[in-house]
Amino acid sequence: MKTADLVDHLNRISFFDDFTEKEKQALAQITGTVQNVARGECVIRKGTTDPTMYFVLEGTIVISAGEDLDHEITELHVGALFGDVPFVKAVPRVTSVLAKTDATLLRYHKDQMDQMDPLLIGKFKDQFLKLFVIRLDMLKSTISQNRVDFEKFFDSFQNIFKEIEVINQDTVVPEDDKQE
Repeated sequence: MKTADLVDHLNRISFFDDFTEKEKQALAQITGTVQNVARGECVIRKGTTDPTMYFVLEGTIVISAGEDLDHEITELHVGALFGDVPFVKAVPRVTSVLAKTDATLLRYHKDQMDQMDPLLIGKFKDQFLKLFVIRLDMLKSTISQNRVDFEKFFDSFQNIFKEIEVINQDTVVPEDDKQE
């Protein structure tokens, strides 16, 4: 992909909004960063520790609990970032990532990042921090909603047990009617 085309893609990805045109040009000139994947191709395998992060430039990517498209957790579209946690901290991947359609990805390996200008590294870190705060807020909201849902479920369950107790009390067999 030509540098100018890659810069155009970077201009459409919100992660790079705070980067200058010159910085985007520098990122676009790093060799080996564009990866084309075919539909169904596995980009990341669950359990691996490769410290590479990816941005979706074209196509649709699937986060999967398994190693195929049948265990889809969510879809990622143009502009989405994935693979960033093992990029920041060396931990095994907890999901697999596959191409749902033919796709073009922008990939950066940790070794490439370590060789970048310190100002670029700082901007990446700032963006990671913003992204992680957004994800924590989303997780907090999900947990809060799940707690509310669980409390409603638990209350319903308690009401059912109370109704069962009432039914059981109403249908107690007198001692005289019990068979010996």
